[in-house]
Amino acid sequence: MKLNEAPFLSREVLQARVQGSKLNPSDWQAGEVVVRAKDGQLLMRQGEHIVTLASTAGSGSLMYQAQNPLVLWHMAAPKGDQVSLRYLLPQEMLFDWAGQIAVDTRAADALKQSKHISSATVAKAIHWLAEEFLLQGSPDDGSTARVLSAIHERIVPNQLQWLGRKHTLELRRDEAGVLWVERVAARKHNPDQAFVLIEGKIEFVDAQQGLAPTTDDSFHKVQAASSSFGSYLELWQLYGTKEWQRALKQAANIGAFHCTSFEPLSDEGGGWRLLGDHPAAQAWWQQWQALAGADEQVEVSATAPDWHAEHYQDPTAEQPLNTLRGSIAWHRDTLVLETNGRERPPKEGYVYLSLAGQRTAHKRRIKARLATMLAAEGNTWPANVELHTEWDRDDMAIGQIRAWLERTPSAS
Repeated sequence: MKLNEAPFLSREVLQARVQGSKLNPSDWQAGEVVVRAKDGQLLMRQGEHIVTLASTAGSGSLMYQAQNPLVLWHMAAPKGDQVSLRYLLPQEMLFDWAGQIAVDTRAADALKQSKHISSATVAKAIHWLAEEFLLQGSPDDGSTARVLSAIHERIVPNQLQWLGRKHTLELRRDEAGVLWVERVAARKHNPDQAFVLIEGKIEFVDAQQGLAPTTDDSFHKVQAASSSFGSYLELWQLYGTKEWQRALKQAANIGAFHCTSFEPLSDEGGGWRLLGDHPAAQAWWQQWQALAGADEQVEVSATAPDWHAEHYQDPTAEQPLNTLRGSIAWHRDTLVLETNGRERPPKEGYVYLSLAGQRTAHKRRIKARLATMLAAEGNTWPANVELHTEWDRDDMAIGQIRAWLERTPSAS
């Protein structure tokens, strides 16, 4: 299985531009690359060749994802100085894992009956299983293979589940420590399935040959990563990130309405009339009614938001200042911002979906995850860090907690 065939590879294609000269086709081919954000730069490497990338309007979350060393990247065939990238995001990675998976005639018969192979031979079964479940190893080490091990809530003793292009593979470990092919089934569609990426000397072997058993430590290491509480906390964070991406798409689809001026509703306050091009206001209000939830709010600021900008790709980034927030309504053929705040709008500005609530929820998920990690590892919450409830103080608390975690050993 090649990386571009792997399940859970992002549907989203992120665009970038190569700084300097175009990519030389003899040096760069479609396939796996390494992309990292370092000192504010985007670097891309394939083999011994390294280039610097520049963000474009189609870069989306590229800079944000490139900060995660777990992400695997696939580059489509480059066109001049234009690069198209997709990514695979595991919740955890295990390196240097060695495992032989026993394949017997029973497994071959089952694959023949399900029409995956033309004849029930162990050799054909091994070839099909390798093509379906073994992801090509890192380009820097062609002697290894990688597998995607599904994360599940409960531990099933002596069992693992691996994920292939279209199927799942259930493995069973016997009393001697040998891993066997137990069952192959069609993989259910679940784009949010969490998984661990395992890399090492992994192979399917004829059961009639001499097999090396998987040691207790080696097997339990994989099983713990595939079912541990910590992995589900990582999944929790992943769901938060996916929710943020959905919110960004929603905001971009609603768009922003250009307000040429603002009129107070009354001398006592209560809100503002948002004035501007009337047909454009009607069109924006229709989009709002079709796409926004009943309880969602808007923001007004002097500049229109660029939902593809780097700032908006990171849900933990600081909230833009000088924004007026409230509920939106259509009253007497005019957009009306309903707010009890004392802030005044700019002389001219834009109204758009507020993502403040999503930012707050994401930051609180991170804090809850960190707190639970401390408890699971036997640590206590640092006395000098409070669990603030005000969202605008969350960044400080999260930074303190992370710094404290880095210098605090886990309890034994």
